[in-house]
Amino acid sequence: MFEGVLEYILLRFTTMRGLYFDLDLGKIKEAKNFSLIRYKGHWEVPQIGEPNQVRVRTTLGGICGTDLHQVFIEISPFASILGATVNPSPLGHEIVGIVSECGEKVKDLKEGDRVILNPLSHCATKGIDLCPSCRVGNWQQCYNIAGGGLVTGGFSEYFSCYEKQLYKVPKSVPDDVAVLTEPFAVAIHAICRNPPKDDDTVVVVGAGTIGLMVIAAIRALGHRCNIVSLARYPFQAEIANRLGSDEIITEKNKRALYKKMVKVKGEGKLFIVAGQKYIFGNVGPDLIYDCVGTEASMNDSLHYVRSNGKIVIVGLGYSITKNLDWSVQAYKEVTIVGSIMYGLQNISGRKCDPFEMALDFFSENSELFEGIVTHKFKIEDYKEAFKCMMSKRDTQGIKVVLLFC
Repeated sequence: MFEGVLEYILLRFTTMRGLYFDLDLGKIKEAKNFSLIRYKGHWEVPQIGEPNQVRVRTTLGGICGTDLHQVFIEISPFASILGATVNPSPLGHEIVGIVSECGEKVKDLKEGDRVILNPLSHCATKGIDLCPSCRVGNWQQCYNIAGGGLVTGGFSEYFSCYEKQLYKVPKSVPDDVAVLTEPFAVAIHAICRNPPKDDDTVVVVGAGTIGLMVIAAIRALGHRCNIVSLARYPFQAEIANRLGSDEIITEKNKRALYKKMVKVKGEGKLFIVAGQKYIFGNVGPDLIYDCVGTEASMNDSLHYVRSNGKIVIVGLGYSITKNLDWSVQAYKEVTIVGSIMYGLQNISGRKCDPFEMALDFFSENSELFEGIVTHKFKIEDYKEAFKCMMSKRDTQGIKVVLLFC
């Protein structure tokens, strides 16, 4: 009996429940059946490997669209360089947790602190000399990323990381809002690098988590432009309006949608060539934030945006395009830029951390973000959680999280 109790204690404190991605080339064709995901109740608890590292016990782990792309192999080979160098590798990067252990050189955190994670372990977090990208604040292009510079583990009971990757959560910010910090930082980065003018008409394509965070970031950064949100479902529209969208279009009929888009900024001309609709000339949206990032959404964005307008690709549909007509971009002289993750933002000559900016805004406006976390699942029920994410029309899901209790 004593041996059984001892075995239980050792397992309880040296192993953990978790969800890992296991890249087995022989199972790729069955990825849709969760064949590349491994759940176990006895993974080894990660240890602190360096004196400036911290171990965190996960409270909530948000499921991101990129998690789905990875586990179902719907991802560009180029994007795969961001994957971990170990296999099987932990999953989950939108994390709220509690500090459970600190290395001997950890200065600003202590056991029991509630924290969120910046999953980029860039040079400054490691305490090493800055690479050329990090010298100018481009954490997202840190030279160390391709060598395993992403820290994940939000779908496990514990993970370890560098102290400087963690941020204390203000007491006024509940867990259900704090878990949105990482996607909000993504949106802040996109808007800071590609700010709208106050007299612009801006279209935000998509009203999932990233689309909603982009709307919130535009308003949080003080921009007074007219925002039109393209939301697929009514339950998304309500939150888009609360966060600052001036108009929400849920029109699914493409013909009617184009007629609305051509009028978002004055009366314009809608052309139809070989059955394809085009908005051409100095009408239509000035700036589009495409928060879906698929071939279909990019095709629509190219046709919506006014001539000499701009498209910012924020969503990571990871499409390898085959049917986009790039002559539209050339004839309309549209500027297209990408935005990925986060880095130091230059605001009024001052370098600002988007995670700190996000938490500061949450601390004063957390009520705006209530209801964005719509579903919570125990880690053991991960399949149901993923299915919930993939069936938003039926589940009315926006942000789905895994929890440990």
